[in-house]
Amino acid sequence: PIIFESGYHLNLTLFFANLRSITLFAVVGTLLATAFTWVAIYYAGEYGWTPTVLPIREAGAFAALISAVDPVATLATFGSLKVDHELHCLVFGESVLNDAVSLILFSAISSSPPAFTPAILPSIGLDFVRVCVLSLLCGIGTALIAALAFRGLKMGRHGETPLTEVVLFWAFSYLSFVLPEVPHLAAIVSSLFAGVFMALYAAPNLSAIARRHLGFVLKSMAVFCDTLIFLLVGLALVLYVDN
Repeated sequence: PIIFESGYHLNLTLFFANLRSITLFAVVGTLLATAFTWVAIYYAGEYGWTPTVLPIREAGAFAALISAVDPVATLATFGSLKVDHELHCLVFGESVLNDAVSLILFSAISSSPPAFTPAILPSIGLDFVRVCVLSLLCGIGTALIAALAFRGLKMGRHGETPLTEVVLFWAFSYLSFVLPEVPHLAAIVSSLFAGVFMALYAAPNLSAIARRHLGFVLKSMAVFCDTLIFLLVGLALVLYVDN
């Protein structure tokens, strides 16, 4: 719900106007951060600077996981200070995409052979591109199917079943996350772009009252899941320290 809601309420005008900068920060920045962290973790273990020595593949997987920055506090501060919309869009767009880049990179490194050598880096790069493209197509395909379904059912013209429209819309959003998990693609990328394209093509086929309810439902679910994640992380930390 968090990623889908981000895509659904994304300011597309500002996002596509700053797409080059956002891609540079999210993709190139995350790749550089992962590479630097990877080298630092591996050689810190090799030189005995850390108590645990990680193999090169595990060091890379861990580097990919921790290289994505989630600027929750920064975005909250931007919202309260009402900063420039373009600056907010740059930070928000980067924060949305870098999680997807990090997860795809983690999957690509984790699935590489145990006997890791620099020679297999091109294959990791190709796997990274393959997962990105197929996940993107999966999300767009789900959004187009949802748009065709709502247009064919014509529920929005009558406006008599807004609850059914909202539930069906949510089912398609969940499908955009579950479907790419079957062939081991990046569900987060699929869900993000499904949210973007369902807002463009599926939502206009809903009734006016269903669209109002949908925005509230998606935002509520995203806030609830976001809060739940922080609660679970805090609980896990307390249990770990207690043990």
